Amino acid sequence: MSSSLATQLAKNASLNASLLSTTRRKPTESYLFPASQASTHDLESIHFLASNAFLQLKSVQQSCRKYEAALFSDAVKDVDRTLLSKERNEELDVNLKGFLRLLGPWLMEGMVGKILEWLVRRFRINEFNVEDVLVLFLPYHESPHFAKMLSILHIKPQSRFSFLLPFKSAAKHLPRIALVSSMVQDTDLARFVSSLLPNAHQGGYTHRALLAFNIGVMHEYIVRCKILDEAVVGFVVSALVEVLKGGSDGNVVLGSYVLLSTLSQKCHLASKATKAIVGAMVESAPRVSTGQFMKAVVAVCEPQDQVDDFGDTVVGKVLKLSNIHEEIHNAFIWAGSEKLVSPLLKELVSRLPEETALTTTQSILTSSNVPSIIIRHLSMLLVEAVVASDDAADTTPHRAMLTTIQQRYPPILQEVAEEVISDGEDVKDTIEQLIISLSMVYSKEPKSKANADMVVASTSAEQNMRVIAVNTLLRTLSDEKSISAPDLTSIHSALLARAHDTKAPVIQALYSEPSSILPILSASAESYIAAITQALSNNPSRTLIRAHLSFLASYFYIANPSLASVILDKCFFRFLLFSKSRKETAKATWEIIEDAKDGIGAYEVIQGCADDWRWHTDRPGGESIDVMAKANMAIAARMAENILSSDGYEQHLTSLLDKMQDADPHTSAMAHLVARALLSRLSGERQIDSAGRMLNAMHLETLDGMEDIHDGDKDGEMLVDDRGLGLKIVQKPAGRKTIYWLKFSVFALLPLIARPTGAVLDWFADSPSNAADTRGTQYLSLMRAVYKFANSFASLPILTTNIIRTLFLNLQEDSLVFLASIVARSYDVKDDKAMCVAALSHAVSFLAAQPSVDFQTILPSLIVAISGADVGIRAAAVDCVTTVARVDKDLNVVYGFDTVYGEHSSNLQYLDFADVLNYVKSVVEFKDLIARDGNYFKIFQQQHLARDKSDSKAVAKYKKRILSYLLSHVGAIGLPSAKTALLKTMINISDEVKAQVLIPVMQDLMQHSLVDQYGSSLEEYATLVVSSFDRSSSESLNETNSASWPVFISVLRHFFQLGSLQAPRAALGRNLEHGLFAALSSDRQIEICIVLLQIGGHVSNTPSCKKVLGNIIREASLMQYLLMRLQPTTTQVIFPAKKRAKLDEPASNAPSTDSFPSLVLLAEILAASSLPGSLDLISRLLDTLNGVLHYEPPALGDKSYVEQLLMSAVENAAQNVTEIPNLSPSAIRLDILVELIRVSDNTQTTHQALLLMASLTRLTPESVLHNVMPVFTFMGSNVFHRDDSYSFKVVQQTVNSIVPVMVSSLKTKHPNKMNLYTGSRDFLRIFTDAANHIPRHRRTNFFSHLVDVLGPEDFLAPVCMLLVDKVANRVIRQNAEEVQGSLALPLSIMQHYPSPVQISALTELLRESQRLTGHVLDPKEIAPTFLDLPRDEEHSLPLSSVLKRRAQAVIVFVGHALQTSSSTKHRGDSPTSKAISDLVSLLVHLATLRGSTPESNIDYISSAAQFTMSLSLGAIPATDFISAVLITLESNEERIQSGSLGVLSSRLHNVTDTVRRLATTTINNIVDLIRKIISSTPEEGLMISALMALRTISLTMCPGEEISLVNTIPSVLVAIQGRKALAAAMTTLPPMVAALGPRIIPVFRDIIDKCVSVISEGPGNQPGSPTIEENALTVLHGMLVSIPTFWGSDDLMKVIKLYTDHYSSKNTRPAASTSLMNTVAKRAPAKILLPTLCAMWSSVEASPRVNRDRIITYFDLLKKSLRSASRPTVLENLRSLFKTFVEAFGVPSKFTAVDAAQVEAHSIPAFIELVVKLNEAAFRPLFRKLYDWAFASESDTSDARKMSFCHIYSSLLDYFKGLMSTYMSFLLQPFTELLGTFTVSSTHDKMLWLCIVETLSKSFNSDEGAFWRNEKLRQIAPLLVEQVSVCIRLEVPEGKTTLSGCLEALMEVVNDDTLIKSINLDLLMHTRSEDVQSRVFALTCSEALWRAHGGKLLGFVAETATFITECAEDDNDLVVKESHRLKNAVESVAGKISGL
Repeated sequence: MSSSLATQLAKNASLNASLLSTTRRKPTESYLFPASQASTHDLESIHFLASNAFLQLKSVQQSCRKYEAALFSDAVKDVDRTLLSKERNEELDVNLKGFLRLLGPWLMEGMVGKILEWLVRRFRINEFNVEDVLVLFLPYHESPHFAKMLSILHIKPQSRFSFLLPFKSAAKHLPRIALVSSMVQDTDLARFVSSLLPNAHQGGYTHRALLAFNIGVMHEYIVRCKILDEAVVGFVVSALVEVLKGGSDGNVVLGSYVLLSTLSQKCHLASKATKAIVGAMVESAPRVSTGQFMKAVVAVCEPQDQVDDFGDTVVGKVLKLSNIHEEIHNAFIWAGSEKLVSPLLKELVSRLPEETALTTTQSILTSSNVPSIIIRHLSMLLVEAVVASDDAADTTPHRAMLTTIQQRYPPILQEVAEEVISDGEDVKDTIEQLIISLSMVYSKEPKSKANADMVVASTSAEQNMRVIAVNTLLRTLSDEKSISAPDLTSIHSALLARAHDTKAPVIQALYSEPSSILPILSASAESYIAAITQALSNNPSRTLIRAHLSFLASYFYIANPSLASVILDKCFFRFLLFSKSRKETAKATWEIIEDAKDGIGAYEVIQGCADDWRWHTDRPGGESIDVMAKANMAIAARMAENILSSDGYEQHLTSLLDKMQDADPHTSAMAHLVARALLSRLSGERQIDSAGRMLNAMHLETLDGMEDIHDGDKDGEMLVDDRGLGLKIVQKPAGRKTIYWLKFSVFALLPLIARPTGAVLDWFADSPSNAADTRGTQYLSLMRAVYKFANSFASLPILTTNIIRTLFLNLQEDSLVFLASIVARSYDVKDDKAMCVAALSHAVSFLAAQPSVDFQTILPSLIVAISGADVGIRAAAVDCVTTVARVDKDLNVVYGFDTVYGEHSSNLQYLDFADVLNYVKSVVEFKDLIARDGNYFKIFQQQHLARDKSDSKAVAKYKKRILSYLLSHVGAIGLPSAKTALLKTMINISDEVKAQVLIPVMQDLMQHSLVDQYGSSLEEYATLVVSSFDRSSSESLNETNSASWPVFISVLRHFFQLGSLQAPRAALGRNLEHGLFAALSSDRQIEICIVLLQIGGHVSNTPSCKKVLGNIIREASLMQYLLMRLQPTTTQVIFPAKKRAKLDEPASNAPSTDSFPSLVLLAEILAASSLPGSLDLISRLLDTLNGVLHYEPPALGDKSYVEQLLMSAVENAAQNVTEIPNLSPSAIRLDILVELIRVSDNTQTTHQALLLMASLTRLTPESVLHNVMPVFTFMGSNVFHRDDSYSFKVVQQTVNSIVPVMVSSLKTKHPNKMNLYTGSRDFLRIFTDAANHIPRHRRTNFFSHLVDVLGPEDFLAPVCMLLVDKVANRVIRQNAEEVQGSLALPLSIMQHYPSPVQISALTELLRESQRLTGHVLDPKEIAPTFLDLPRDEEHSLPLSSVLKRRAQAVIVFVGHALQTSSSTKHRGDSPTSKAISDLVSLLVHLATLRGSTPESNIDYISSAAQFTMSLSLGAIPATDFISAVLITLESNEERIQSGSLGVLSSRLHNVTDTVRRLATTTINNIVDLIRKIISSTPEEGLMISALMALRTISLTMCPGEEISLVNTIPSVLVAIQGRKALAAAMTTLPPMVAALGPRIIPVFRDIIDKCVSVISEGPGNQPGSPTIEENALTVLHGMLVSIPTFWGSDDLMKVIKLYTDHYSSKNTRPAASTSLMNTVAKRAPAKILLPTLCAMWSSVEASPRVNRDRIITYFDLLKKSLRSASRPTVLENLRSLFKTFVEAFGVPSKFTAVDAAQVEAHSIPAFIELVVKLNEAAFRPLFRKLYDWAFASESDTSDARKMSFCHIYSSLLDYFKGLMSTYMSFLLQPFTELLGTFTVSSTHDKMLWLCIVETLSKSFNSDEGAFWRNEKLRQIAPLLVEQVSVCIRLEVPEGKTTLSGCLEALMEVVNDDTLIKSINLDLLMHTRSEDVQSRVFALTCSEALWRAHGGKLLGFVAETATFITECAEDDNDLVVKESHRLKNAVESVAGKISGL
C-alpha cells in the first residue's frame, strides 16, 4: 500500500513526465557513430571534425571549395532547415546535391565519413535529401558504408526506393541480384539507376566505382529482362548513348560499348536506332583503340537487320580512325562483320580518290576471310561507278579495285557483270569492254601490250595460264634488245615472283631456260634464296623440291659460289638426313648432289659425302633402316672430317652450332651427328673450345626431361653407340626422345676430353695467370660444367654414373682437387648448392679411400664450405673434415704438394701433420654447432687461434703456425670468394702474423687493378686485408728496420688517396683510432700525421683524413710539435715581386709552400677539436698565428682562413684552462692579436680576433688593459659602421669581456662619482664619438648594452651627457619635433632603464647643467664640470656661449626624457619622493636663475627649465603628480597653472581607482583652486584649462568630492552667462550633472534656464557651436533622467516650446534633441506633461499656415506621451485631450491638400494612441461626438470634416480591424445619402467621394459578419454599382482602381444569390451606356469580379455571355478588347461559352 507522500507525488506529477524519459526520447541519427554514442558528440565537435576533413578533401578535390561557405562555415552551425523559408531550403538542397555528387570517388575515405556525419547531423540529408544520398551510395551498394547510411535513411513505403526497407531493417548491404530484381519489377527505379552515369558524365563527376556499378548492374538488368519494351529500350539506349557524348573517358566508352552490345543481342532495334547507336559509337571511337571499336560495333550490328548506309558523316569519321584499314581487314573473322562493312561500301566507293578510302578498300579485297556478299556488293558499286562515269581518268582507282577482284574473285565479278547487263542491254558493250580491260595493261606500243598481258597472266589463278605465261616471258627474254626498259623490269619482277609459286609445273617452267632465268635470280640472290627457303619449309612436293634443288645445285651454285654456305644451310641441309618418312626425299637430294659434281657436290663441307652415301645404298638391303642409319653416320663423319680439314673451320663450326639449334628436327639431328663426329676427332685446345661451345648450343641447363630415354638395364655406353643412335634417328627423327638422345650423345663425349698437354692447372682460378695460355682454365671450366650437369639429374643413375665415372677416370688423382675447386666456390653459390653437396660427398669417398695421404692442401677449401650460409653444404664439409680427422698416424705424403694452386702453390706454408690433425680434431669437436650455425666457425677460430696471455709458448707457436698456414692459402688461392671467406673466418683474430703474412697480398692489392677479378667484392676483400694492421702489429711497426712499416705507409697513402675504396680507408682509420696509433712510438705517430696531413692537403681528400687525424691527435705535445714542424718561418716572408706574365714560372727564390696545405688541415682539425687547456699550447698557437701573419701564401684567402682556424684553436684551448695562473702580461702575447686586428683586411678575421681577445681577458687581464685603448679605437673606426648582426654581436661580446675590466680599474682609481665621471671621460668618448659610425638602427641597442655593462647607476648619466653634448649646438636652435629627432639616441637609451634609474640620471644631468650655469654666472667658479672642454668646432666661440648651449641642451634633454618616460611603462620600483623632490627643486632653481650681465644672460636656460618643469609633472607617480599639480596651481604663474591643469586633464584618466581615492583630499583642494581661478576670470587659455580639468575630475569623481564640485557649478554657470569659454563650460557641465545627480536640485532650474537660453539664442560665432548645442541638450536630458520628479509644468513648457519652436522647421534635427523629447515623453510625469501639452495647443495652433511643422512636431510628442502615459492619467485628462484633437482635426481645412495630408498623417496616429488607452464605454461617446462634429455641422468646412472623419475611421479600421465594424451603423445612412447625391446630382467633390469609397472598401474587408448583413448590403450595393458612371464623370485618377476594389470587397461579403445576380446585372447594364468610357469601365469591373469571385458568379454565365456578345460587336475597339478580356475571365471559370 503506497504512502501518503507517494500519493501526493503521483498527483503532482507532470503529465509530460514521460517525455523526459531518455528511453523514450528519439535516438540521435548518426552515420559515423553507433546510436548509443552519437548523442555524446555535440554539433560543435562534429563541425570541427568535418572542417578538418573538408580541408583534406579540398586538397584532392578542388571543385568542392565553392560549397565551403554554404555547408561548412561557422555561420551554418546554428542553421535549422525546418525553420528556413522555401527559397532558402531550395537553395540549400541545390548546394547539398552538388556537393554530394563530388564525394563519389572518395566515399571509402575516412574524411568523407566525417563530412557525411556533419551533413546528417546538421542538415538531416538522410531525411530531406534521400535521393541525392542514394545517388552517392548506390555505386557502393555492396559495401558496409551503404548499410550504415541505409540504416538511417527515411524511406517512404510508397516510394520507388521502398524495396530497400527490408535491408534497412536487417542492417544489411544491398546485393546486386536484389537491386536488379527490383529494377526488373519497377521501371521507374530502372530509369533512375540507368541515369546515374549519364548525369555524372554531364556534371563531370564520373568515377571508377560508378562506372563499374553501371556496367555490372545494367548488364545484368538487360540480361534478366524477359521483355524489353519500347519504353525500356528508349531510356536504356538514351542513357548509354548519352555517356558517349563529349569528352568521355576511355573506360566509360568501353563500358557503354559492352552494354550496347548486350542490348543489341537481347532485342531488335529499329534501323534509325541502329544508325544512331553506330553514329554515337563512331563519335567516341577516338578515345579507345580502333580494334576495340571494331569489335564492339560488329557485336552491335550482328543481331540487327542490315542498314542500307550509315551516311557520309559516319563513314568520314570511321576513315579518320588510326589503322582502320588493318582492323577492317582483320574484322572478317567475326560473324556479322558484313553488316558493318556493307553499309560503308557506298561511301567508300564515292571516296576512292582519297588515299584512306583506297587503302581501306584494298584491305577488304585482300582479306582471306571476306564474305562473298561483301565482294559482290563492292563489285556492283564499282561497276556502276565506272559505267556511270564519262571520264576514264576519274575511275582509275575503281578500275584498279576491279582488277584485284578480277584476279581474286573472277566468278563474282562475272556474275555482277551479267546482272548489270540483264538490267539494261544498253550497257552490255561497256561492261564487256570493262571486263576485257581489267586483264590488260595499256601501252602505246602493241608489243608492250602483249608483254603486259603475259605479266598479268603470270599472276593468274589458273596453273596452266601461269605456266604458259612463264614460258612466253622466258622466250621473250631471248631478244632483250627489243624489249623496253619498263617492260623488261616488269618481266624480271614477274619471273622472280614465280619463285614463290607452290606448283611444280610452274617452277619447272621457270627453270626450263637456265640461261635466261639465272641472271635474273642471281641479281636478286638474297630474295630468291629467301623465297626458296620459305617454299621448301612448307611441306612442298618432292617434285617441287627436286626442281628447286636441281637448279640450285647445277646452275645457281656455279654462278654464285660465294653463297655456297647459304645454299647448303638453308636449302639442302634439311633434306640430307635419311629417315623413314623422308628417305625418298633424302635419296633424291643426294642424287642431285651426286650429279652436280662440278656444282654443289664440290663444296668442301659435303665433298665426298655422296660417295659414302652411294657406297652404303649400293650394297644389298640398301633401303633398310640399318643401312640408312649407317649412311647417316658415314655422311656425318665425312662432313666432320671436311670441316676439320677446312680453312674455314671457325665459320663452319659457327654454322653447325646454329643448325644444332634449328627448329627443324631433321636439320637439328644431322647437325648433332656432325657435331658428335667432329668432337670425337678434335684434340687439344680446339677440342676444348668446341666442346664448350657445343655444350652452350645444346642449352642443357639440366638433364631433366630425359627420364624416359633409358632402355631397361643396359649399360649407358651401349645406349649411345652409333648403331642404336642411328636407328633412333631414322625411325623417329622428330621424336622428343631422339632429340634428348642426340644431345646426350654429344654430352657423353665431354668427360673423355683429355687435359691439355703441358698446361699448368690452377684448379682454383677463374682466370688464367698467363693470358697467352688459357687452355687450363677452359678445360677446368668445361669439366666443372660437365660435373654440374651430371649432378643435376637423378632419374638416370646409369647415365649419370657413367658420366661421373668417366670424368673421374679422366682426372685420375686430380679428382679430389677438382672437387675441392668446386667446394671452394660454395661460399657465394646460389643455384649450385646441390652440386657442392655432391662434390663434398664424392670428396668424402676420395678422402676415405686414401688414408695415408695428408690432405692439408684441401683443408682451406673445406673451411670455405664450413663458413658458408647453406646448412647442407656445411654438414657435408664437416663430414669431410671428420674423415680427415680419423687418421691416427703421422703422414709424410702431402696431397697436391705445390700443385693445387698452379704457379702460386710455391707461396704456401705447410704444417706438420700433428698440427693438422690437432686443428681438424678441434673442428670436429664442435662439428654440430658449426653445422647448425653458419657464424659459429668464426667464433671457433677466435677461440682456437686468438692469442691469450695465459698461452704457453708451444700453444702460441701452434696458433701462429695455423694462422700462417691459413693466411698463406689466402695469398695463393685464386678464387676471390674463397679469399674473402678465409679472411672472414679470421676477422676476429688480432695477431701480428696476419700483417706479416699478408704483406704480399697487400702489395698485390696496391700494384694491380683487381676490379675485373673481384668485382663488387673487392672492397670487402681489401677491407679484410688492411684490417690486419691493428694494435697487435704495433710492435713490428715500431721496429727500426721493420719490413712492415713501409708497406703500412704505402697502404695509408694508397687508400687515403682520392678515388680509393672507402671501406678499407674506414678500417685503417678505425684501427688507428682504436689503439694502433697510441701504441706507436712518437716518431711513427708524427710520420703518420705528416703523411695524412700531406694527403689531406688536397681538398678532395680532406674529410677522411681530417676525421682520422681529429681522433688521433690528442696530446698537447704532439700538437705543439706538428705546429712547430709546419709553422712558416720569418724567412718565408715574400715581398711583392715585379709584375710578370701570368704564365711565367714562379721566382726561383720563392720558398716552397708544400707545408702550408698541411698546416691548413692541421688548423682545421685543431679548430674543430676540444684541445687540452695548456698554456704552452696556447703560446705555440699564437706563435704559429704570428708566423702566418707574416707569411704570404699564393692565395690570400688561405691565409685568412688559417688565421681564423688558429684563433678558433686558441679559443678551444683557452676554454679548457680551469686554473687561472698568475701570469705576466707578456706570457700570452695579445699584441699579436692587436697586430692582426690592425693589419687584417678580412672582416671575419677581425671579428674573431676581437672575440678571442675578449675570451683571453679571463686569463690575462693586465695584458688586456695594456691594449684596451687601441682595441676600442680600432673598433670605433672600423667595426662600428658595419651593419650586420654578427659584427654587432662581436662588439657586444668584446664589450662584455673587456669593459668590466676597465670599469673595475676606473672605480679602483676614482672612488668619488665626479672623479669617476672625469676619469672615464676619455674612455667613454671612444664610444660616443663613434656613435655616428654605428648604423642608426643599432645605436640604441649598442649604447644600452654598453651602459648595462658599465653599470647604469654610475655611467648612464655621463654617457647621455656626452651624447647630448654632440648635438647641443643643433638642439638649442630646433623646434620640439626636430629636437626629438636629434636627441633620439640618448632618449632611447634613457627609456631602457627603470624610472628610479632614469630620475637619478636626470638629476645628475640637471646637476651638471647647474654646474655649467654656475660657470656662466661666475667665470671664477672652480668647481669641476664634466662637459668643460670645448670640441674642435667650438674653439672659435666664447667659453660662456659653449657652456650655456650645453646647459640648455642638457635641460631640454631632461624635459624630453621626462616627457618620453611619461608615455612608456616604467619597470621596477617607482622613484622615491626624495628623488622627485630633488628633480623638481633643481628645475625650480634653474627656472628662477637670472643673469646680471649680457654675457651671463641665461633666459634661454630658465625658459628651458620652466618648460622641462611643466613636462616633469607628467612623468612622476600619480599621487606625486596630483600633489605636484596642487603645488604648481598655488603659484601665480598662469602659464604654469595652465600647463599643470592640462597635464591633469590628460593624465587623470589613467589613474587607477585605488590611487584616485587616495588623492580625494588633494583633488578637493585642486577643485577649490579651480573654482577660484574660474571666478577670477583669468585669460581664456587658463579658463579653458581649468574647465577641462574640472570636467576630467567630474568624469573620474570619487566619493567625498561631491560638495566641492557642487560648489563649483555656480561659477561655471556664471562663465556660461558671460559667454566666456562657452564651449569648454558647456562641455564641463554634462559630466558634472551626470555625476552629481540629485545634488544639483538647488541649481537645476538655473541650469535649465542657461541651457534653454544657450540653445534659443544660439552660440553665435563661438567655436564649437554644434557641440555647445548638443552639450546643452545632453544636460537637459541628464537632469530629466536623474531628477524627473522635480520638473514642473513651466520647466517642461520651456523645453517643449524650445523643441517645437527651435527644431520644428529644421530639415535635420540633432539626435540629442530627438533623444531629449523621447526622454520627456517617457520620464516626465504624465500628470504634468499631458495638461502642459494641452495647454500649449492654443499657442501651437496660432498662425497655422506658418506653423505646420510646429503642429507636426507637437503631435509627434503628444503621440509618444500618450503611449507612455497610464490609462487612468489619460482618462483624467480625456476632455482636454479630446478637445485638442477635435480642434486639430479642423486645422487641415486651413492648409493646402498636401499640407493637410501631412498634418493628418501625424495627428490621426496620435488620436489612435488615445483610443488605445480607452475602453468601449469611454470611446463610444467620443466617437458619437466626432460623428456629430463631422456630419451634423453645416459649416463651410463640413466636407473637409467629413473627409477627416473618413480618414480617422479608415485608420481605426486599419488598426482595430473587425472591432470597428459595428461603428459603421453611424455611417451607413450618411454614406448612402452622399452616394445617392453623387448619383443624381452633379456634385464634384472628388476627394469626399473617394474617401467614402475607400472607407466602404476597408469596412467590407475588415468585417467578419458583425455588421454587413444582407439587408444592409441591399442598401449599399445598388448605390455602389451606380458609382461606375459617377467615377467616369468625376474623373478621379485613382477612382477606377478604388471603385473596382470596393466592388470586389462588396462581392466578397455578399452571400445572397439574388443580390449577387443583381450586382452582376446592374454592373453589366452599364455596358449599354451611351458613354464609351462607362462601357469600358463596366467591363473592366465585371472582369475583376469574375476573376476574383468566379465561383459565386458561375450561375450567371448565360446572362453575362449575352452582354459579352453585344460588346464584342461594339463599334469601339476598346470596348471590344475589354469584352474579350471579360470573356477570357468567364471562360477561365466556366469553360467555353461560345455556344451560350
